[in-house]
Amino acid sequence: MGAVDGRPSTNLCTLVSDLCTLVSDLCTLVSDLCTLVSNLCMLVSNLCMLVSNLCTLVSDLCTLVSNLCTLVSDLCTLVSDLCTLVSDLCTLVSDLCTLVSNLCTLVSDLCTLVSNLCTLVSNLCTLVSNLCTLVSNLCTLVPNLCRLVPNLCRLVLVINVEGMNHTRSVNSVLFLLSVQIYGGNVEMAREKRVKSKVVPVLEKRISGLASIDKTLDMGDGISVANLTAHRDSLTTKTKAYNDLLTASDKALNEIGTVEKASIDLCKRTLKKVEGKYGDDSSEYEQVGGARRSERKKGKKKTSKA
Repeated sequence: MGAVDGRPSTNLCTLVSDLCTLVSDLCTLVSDLCTLVSNLCMLVSNLCMLVSNLCTLVSDLCTLVSNLCTLVSDLCTLVSDLCTLVSDLCTLVSDLCTLVSNLCTLVSDLCTLVSNLCTLVSNLCTLVSNLCTLVSNLCTLVPNLCRLVPNLCRLVLVINVEGMNHTRSVNSVLFLLSVQIYGGNVEMAREKRVKSKVVPVLEKRISGLASIDKTLDMGDGISVANLTAHRDSLTTKTKAYNDLLTASDKALNEIGTVEKASIDLCKRTLKKVEGKYGDDSSEYEQVGGARRSERKKGKKKTSKA
């Protein structure tokens, strides 16, 4: 009985013990489950925090993108303004180039005007020089004309006395007029060309080309050497012409002097023949005199007419 009674008690204790062990394991399991749930809650909390941080990061990123878009928009506006500024600058440079071109044209026209003015002044100086020469010649001519009047009177008297025919009288008067006008020496018969008007223009062209390049040759005869040769040739020929005029004037003066002496000799010859053979002789007529009797007939015919 006791043994029988003891077995159930042992089994119950074992069962209770097993149950306690099971309860203990269940508690441990519950505890582990609570720990797991706690860890899961912590994980969820961390996940929520991470999501919150991620949302904050996304919001910041969106803000950054928005700011970046604004910056890009401002940059595009700045580039557009810069392009407009460059376009305005190009227009300004173009206008400046046009202004410089017009200024160069104006300077060129001004240089041409100055050149023409210099040529005009040179021509004016030449004209004034010629005018001074003319005034000087007139001043020389006036006293010769004053001396001409009594000589003409004497010549008319000689013509009447010697009975010279009309043609010889006119020729004598003209020659005496030329002699008296030029003071016995027929001066200034021709105007000398002291310097050609083209020489200053050539010298200006030569100086301009030489300032560019002393050996400049633009073809078609346009070169410093050719212009210099033309200037030298023109100067030489002008000098030769003036020398010829000087020699010609000298020869003309000598002719005037010899003619004046010849007229005096002819007059004295006529006087000699008249003194030796008489003014109504054939000899007097042979040497060119008019016989007294023929002069009287001429006067009567004139009076009858």
